[in-house]
Amino acid sequence: MKKINSKGKLYVVIGRKTFSSAIINAMDFKNQTEVILIGEETSGKPNHFGEIRSFDLPHSKLNVTYSTKYFKETDEDINTIVPDVRVETSFEDYMKGVDPVYEWIKEQ
Repeated sequence: MKKINSKGKLYVVIGRKTFSSAIINAMDFKNQTEVILIGEETSGKPNHFGEIRSFDLPHSKLNVTYSTKYFKETDEDINTIVPDVRVETSFEDYMKGVDPVYEWIKEQ
């Protein structure tokens, strides 16, 4: 871990599809390593409810889920994790099969 735990060696990609447990992972890297978060803002708050369980309603038999734990990853009440390096993926990139985040990391 020492070889990669230095600024410019360790990257974690985040983006609009980063939420729930992936946010916890990103925050753990941010708080415990010299990571550079790269990509786009996340789709969820760092502080959030999770650890779901479910039960069936007795009459309708509908399955209902509920959270059992609150994850507090930061003292700030922020709506998203902002990357250290913002690299957006356009629809055109997607259609061409180009990953601009990966390309940016390769160039470093």
